[in-house]
Amino acid sequence: MLVLIYCAGIEDLCTRRDELHKQILAEEEEKMKLQTEICTLTDRLAKINESLSKKMASRVEFDRTIAETEAAYAKVYFAAALFSHFVFQILLVSVTVGFLCGLDCMVCFLIGLLVLHNAGNFTNKLESSIFTEYVKCCRVNELCSFLI
Repeated sequence: MLVLIYCAGIEDLCTRRDELHKQILAEEEEKMKLQTEICTLTDRLAKINESLSKKMASRVEFDRTIAETEAAYAKVYFAAALFSHFVFQILLVSVTVGFLCGLDCMVCFLIGLLVLHNAGNFTNKLESSIFTEYVKCCRVNELCSFLI
């Protein structure tokens, strides 16, 4: 009888050991799956970090380009405003001279330019160069020399 109890105890231990072995195999399989998934996720994370880095650098470049474009636009806008004011002054003088003297419009315009030039009303090099180029384009150097 002692032998039967001993055999039953060993069988029970063997059964318990087999169950434990099955659990160990299942957990080792799950561990390997998790390690594979970790490697996959690590690679994916590295790719996403690289992509984010490139996109952030591009965004910084866009911000710089936008700021430079806005600054250039502001300069153009300011220059256009100055030019508009300058042309208005010329036209005002031209209309006044034309009304008072009964002269041709183009002659009045040139006289307006000359009056502003001689009065020192050109506020910057841009206006002065516009005056010079306009005189060259109209081919009225003789007229201007005569009027100056």
